[in-house]
Amino acid sequence: RVSDVDTRREMAAFTYDLLCSLRDAHPGVQFTFVIGSDWLQPGTSIADWTSLNHKWKPGMPESEKYIVTGDKLLREFEFLVIPRPGYDVPRTKADPTGLKAFGPRLQWMKMPEDFHFIEGNLSSTEIRTRTRVETCKGGNLQTIEGLIPPGVLSYIRRQELYYK
Repeated sequence: RVSDVDTRREMAAFTYDLLCSLRDAHPGVQFTFVIGSDWLQPGTSIADWTSLNHKWKPGMPESEKYIVTGDKLLREFEFLVIPRPGYDVPRTKADPTGLKAFGPRLQWMKMPEDFHFIEGNLSSTEIRTRTRVETCKGGNLQTIEGLIPPGVLSYIRRQELYYK
């Protein structure tokens, strides 16, 4: 099930903080973070992702405002990896999935029997960017029509997500 908990916040939560708050609110539920294989490329490292340092106060050094939590994220949560065109992950005999090098809890998305994955190069970041730009100009989200399911587009419009 997908959660919209982050859509109502003043500021988007950092990934580790968001997943921890969901885990605390729903004990016994296993949360899985979905990423594209573009996050598993040279020069990117989930282990380096940061969160706000909740102990930080104004007047403290700015360098202490954020703390690295990516290592905990990789240890504590499941990841579902979706292949993205042009972002291959090298596989070896020792690591036939190619995912072990990135963390212990990553797995590729598997399609049900007789289904085939249809690759696309559209990211959630692109949808958010188009939505934000268009709503700032008073548009009606035409730039994302056809890129997301009609029900999702309708939900975004009804809930006025991304509208400021």
